Amino acid sequence: MDVRIRSFLPEDDVELARLANNQLIFNNVRDIFPFPYTLEDAQAWIEFATSRKKPHTNQAIVVNGKLAGCIGSAPGHDIHRISVEIGYWLGQPYWGQGIMTRALQSWVQQVWIDLPQAHRLWAGVFAYNQPSMRVLEKAGFREEAVLQQAVIKNGQIWNEHIYALVRPS
Repeated sequence: MDVRIRSFLPEDDVELARLANNQLIFNNVRDIFPFPYTLEDAQAWIEFATSRKKPHTNQAIVVNGKLAGCIGSAPGHDIHRISVEIGYWLGQPYWGQGIMTRALQSWVQQVWIDLPQAHRLWAGVFAYNQPSMRVLEKAGFREEAVLQQAVIKNGQIWNEHIYALVRPS
């Protein structure tokens, strides 16, 4: 199976909308992620993701040449400028195949290259999202903290698990 990360292309819009318009995806991402997810949402995301300076910080996960999901990073600011938040989602047809772990491992290596100031990568995960926790652990991240009742999703308050990976020496 060929797993790659690349910049979004305008022609990704239909498949992006199809994969992202899924309640199970929405349940595990921030509320800024639209649901239902329309073709217009996909086109706006692609425009946003590709209009920023290179290297693009939000890219497509591609499996055997076909769009499968999204991965991105958000560098911190001020005293947090050495930390980079990582986020990702994978379309449901691709779950349980080790794809996300491979994509995340590749993305981590790219972030270390593209952001030489980055010293620490981190991700927050809803308490109920065990598969995402396993992906992070398989990619070398370690759980640092559990923030008690820190997030709200679908009207319920949840703990948030914080995972991090420090740049190798």
